This record gives sequence, C-alpha cells and structure tokens, in this order.
Amino acid sequence: LAVTADGELVIFGDAALDCRTDGTGPVSSKTLAELRILDAGYGYSADGGKSFPLRGKGVGAIRSLGHFFQIITNRRPLLYNFSSNDPKEADLLVAKMKEAGRDPSESFDAFVGDPAPVARIKQLYPDAWAFNPAAGRQCARDYVRTGWYGSVPDSCKGSTMLIPVDEQWKFWGWPDRLIDRLEEFDTQIVVTGPQSPSEAMTGLTLPQQLGDVPRSFNGFLWIDDAWIVAPALYPDRDSRNDAQKEDAAAALEKRRARN
Repeated sequence: LAVTADGELVIFGDAALDCRTDGTGPVSSKTLAELRILDAGYGYSADGGKSFPLRGKGVGAIRSLGHFFQIITNRRPLLYNFSSNDPKEADLLVAKMKEAGRDPSESFDAFVGDPAPVARIKQLYPDAWAFNPAAGRQCARDYVRTGWYGSVPDSCKGSTMLIPVDEQWKFWGWPDRLIDRLEEFDTQIVVTGPQSPSEAMTGLTLPQQLGDVPRSFNGFLWIDDAWIVAPALYPDRDSRNDAQKEDAAAALEKRRARN
C-alpha cells in the first residue's frame, strides 16, 4: 500500500515510482489521477534489463484500495503491506476498510510493515495479526540461541517468527515440535526466501523451494513471485494461458541460471 498526494491508498509495492513505472519520485507526490496514467509494467525485466516485455501493458494498472474492495467477490483474508513508517497510513487503511464494510477481525486480514503503522493497527485491532519483519527476524535469532533447551524467548510470544527456507536446520524441533511449542504462545510462523542483509524480508521465487518446506508445516509462506511459484503449489488454480506459461518458463530458466 502507498498513500497518494490527495489522500488515497493505492495498491503499489514501492514507496517510489522510479523502479517499476515510467514515472519518477515518491508515490506520495502524485495524485491518484496522475498515477492512473503511468505504465506500471514499464520497469519489469526478467533478463537483467535486456528486455522489458511488460512495457506499454500496465497503463492504468495502479488502482486504489477502494476500487479493489469493490471488485473482490469473497471474504478471503488479505495481507496489507505498509510502505512507510507513518502511523497515519494505518488510520487511512482502517477508514477505507470501514467504508467497505470490512472488519479484519472477521475476515482474518493480516498487516505487515514498519513498527509505527503496525503498532497503530494493534491499538485499533488488538486481536489482528500485525507484524514487523525486523521483529520477526529478531524472534528467529533469539530462538536459535535458546530453543535447544526448550525455551521460547519473550520476543516470540504473541509475535511472528520468520524462518528462511535455507536456514530451517537451525531451528530446534523444526517443524512439528516447534509448531506445537509456538502455538502455545499464539506465535505465527512464516517461511521466507533466503535471508538477505539488504532486504527486510525476501520471498520464495523458485518452485523447487516449495519442496524444501516440510509437508507437516501448517503456517504461512512468503512468496515474492506468485505468478511463477503459486501454480506449483496449486496447479488446479493455474489460470495462465499457454503463451503466459511459456513466457514464465523462459523467465524461470533465466532466474535459475543466475542462482
């Protein structure tokens, strides 16, 4: 989520426009109308910038949260990702949810982002699942140090633990004993992509990473590229046409070659 200059919330993953669009500057410097004329697919490349197959196809794709609430047809849980550390972003989100008649306590929505908006959500909805990635990593580090003798650190109680897919071996009792232990303290577990020192939280980007997650794991997966990874998890829900599948397969081969 990002806040526009005229006080709207838009569904856009970055605080700035320069990387993904043909616009420049922070999202907050543009009105919703100005964002609607940008090409949201301008900056996407699967080959390190040699080609940009989505250019010209994303004009008008930046939508307001209010518009999204109008077109969704079910009450499946949603995850809201705050793009700033401003608690007012949480207040604006809550106002939009109330306008749409959406109660996160009933729909089991979740919230992730910097400490201030996450703390504000917890003030307004104490029972909601809201977490800060840095705190989730701290919980994981603390457990790695103490879990071997049966202790659950205070940083994990009623919180969220982030477990990198390539570091699962570090966590004592993983998966079943750890899952049972954290359930006692109302702690959620999220398996993420490999930990990066430069990013708050990375997600899965390769289908084969799903095979590294134990079958008995009943928590959550953080996926960065659902277009490629999700069909491997739910093949019966793959809505891509043949051309899209071919493009995805070609992009996946290039990604594997880089890893």
